[in-house]
Amino acid sequence: MNKAQKNLLLVVAIIGCIALGIFLGKLILRGPEVEGPEKETSSRQEEKLTPDTKYANDEIVQYKFDKGTLTAGLGKKIKDDWIYLNLNSDYKGNIGYYVESSRVPLDMSRGQDQTEGTVNLSKENNVILRSQFYQIDLSPSRYMNEKDFGVRWQDDELFDGKRDGTEISIRGVDRDSGELLFIADLTITYNKKTGEYRIDSLKNAEAFEKQEISREERDKAIDQAINFVSDKLELDLPDDWKERARKGATCHMHNMTYFPRYLDKEKKVAQKKDITNCANMVAVNLPLEKNRYGFVTVYFAPKTQLIGLSKPAAPGEDKLNLKLVGYDPIYPKNPQVILAPPGFFS
Repeated sequence: MNKAQKNLLLVVAIIGCIALGIFLGKLILRGPEVEGPEKETSSRQEEKLTPDTKYANDEIVQYKFDKGTLTAGLGKKIKDDWIYLNLNSDYKGNIGYYVESSRVPLDMSRGQDQTEGTVNLSKENNVILRSQFYQIDLSPSRYMNEKDFGVRWQDDELFDGKRDGTEISIRGVDRDSGELLFIADLTITYNKKTGEYRIDSLKNAEAFEKQEISREERDKAIDQAINFVSDKLELDLPDDWKERARKGATCHMHNMTYFPRYLDKEKKVAQKKDITNCANMVAVNLPLEKNRYGFVTVYFAPKTQLIGLSKPAAPGEDKLNLKLVGYDPIYPKNPQVILAPPGFFS
């Protein structure tokens, strides 16, 4: 082996030693591999502590309407698994309330004809209306005792798979004159951190005030409703009725019709179950004539929902294209002359 070959071999040996040293240094610095903590399963990651459920009844809320003030809530602390509405009003006449919840149905105490109840409803001027026509099938509206509790609400996760509050629609009617006095929304909220349900607010349910429809949409629907009543329903109304109806009209956005049955544009019996897609229906409530006809409700629905779409407006648009769908039978003061066709109640 000549000198040049020896030098080359020496260089290769030196390079090999350097590479080995670098490798061993990295290995020592890194140290032994430590196994990380076991990864949580997806179910454990999603698991959250759910606080104990509490129903607070210590609130009282108010809503002032033209002829009085409506109050809701017990205003005292009680240990119970329900929110009690305890509806009451200082209205001078006999008032009845139609009530319905946007999620999870309400529970109502029995009427005076049921053995469970003890209150004499004939002496109550605040009652719950349990049927479409408001002289029969009543319940107390105020909380009086465990049996006559009026109306109450309790959440149920089986309803839609979640814990949440609700919005309760309240329509007040003079049971003697048939006048629609107000439509209000009672909001019950749920606090996810504390697990507490409580009454939060009681406000006007007018669709324009809630920014659910525009002024233009409201005015157009009211005009169409007035013309429909004037042209189709053959009522004996005073000459100034249209003007008074326009001033006293209330527009209420509602999920389908108020009751299971209604009348279509041709005065034929129609059913709520056939328009389940109409979640953004607008109910135009028009005053007719006190102590004679009361009021009438004319229904409008977005064209998109009438043809089967879920959205209330066409793609890329904000305006609702409302179409007249039908109306509720008029209930005059004399219950023998309900303006409904034969078979409506069968």
